[in-house]
Amino acid sequence: MAMYLQSWVIRDVPEYGVFQTPTSVRFEELAFHFSYSQIFMPLSGTLGLVVAPPPKEGRIDYERVAAFALNVGDIVLLHRGTCHNVTALSEGMTFVSLLRHDPTEGQVTSLDDRPYIAHPSIVEQDGRVIEIALN
Repeated sequence: MAMYLQSWVIRDVPEYGVFQTPTSVRFEELAFHFSYSQIFMPLSGTLGLVVAPPPKEGRIDYERVAAFALNVGDIVLLHRGTCHNVTALSEGMTFVSLLRHDPTEGQVTSLDDRPYIAHPSIVEQDGRVIEIALN
């Protein structure tokens, strides 16, 4: 069963920092897409997942951000538009991400190749990060 991470904070940040340290994970970007849903399923280790409701007028509702630690056996379905990002919370973590692949895409090598996925920098947009304390 997924464990809800209760120790997280959203704060204003004047500069960029380290993405992951031994004591915290810092998210500076969230992705969202309105054309399809997405599934995350850890195969080994622990996957960290941050989610927020679909943005309204391009803005993230920071009051409703939630973070979860997913383990083998957990499966999460993110509905269209859900803001999200993932990271490894343990060494050797692997996961499956199931989503729609547009046949016209060809070989996709980066998020920039997918114009239907928005992945704004919340640091640049709002001067914020989402930081999760690892207990």
